[in-house]
Amino acid sequence: AMREAREARERMDWHRGEMKNEQLSKDGTKHFEEARERLADAQERLEELAAQMQESVHATKADEVAKAAEQLAEARENLESAPLQDDAQSREQSLDQARQQADAATQTLEQARQQMERDRQKVEELARFQELAQQQRELARQAERQATAAQDAPMNQDWQERQQQVEERLRQQLREQPQA
Repeated sequence: AMREAREARERMDWHRGEMKNEQLSKDGTKHFEEARERLADAQERLEELAAQMQESVHATKADEVAKAAEQLAEARENLESAPLQDDAQSREQSLDQARQQADAATQTLEQARQQMERDRQKVEELARFQELAQQQRELARQAERQATAAQDAPMNQDWQERQQQVEERLRQQLREQPQA
């Protein structure tokens, strides 16, 4: 969707100078139509994505994606109305608004993408910590079973080594990620 928005903006730029004329060239008309199609496709994809995101771990970013879809809809409307304006200044102004809205949508999406990437890293770190904690709990259960099964027998050396390895991995993770 971001790529389509950028491509639409590029197509708008290609024929910006023609807005001074009463009518667009054949190529200008074709490229503006392609830009409108790309904006419409991107808008549709973003609306679908925002709906899907409501049910995911990225639900907090769904509103930003929906906002970007609205910005693309406004860009498309301005692009459609640009050639229909009476004077060159109004046509250029409508085209400039369309370009700005496409840029704003792209920026909104980029910010949301960056935040989701940061969130993904945090989720992965949390999963690693949870896995280590689960291993620690399992080893503790095994130790309890061994202790009750053989009260007098010395602790199994293998079990002690595994316990120490898990403890050391947990300490290492905490040193690397103190915020966790």
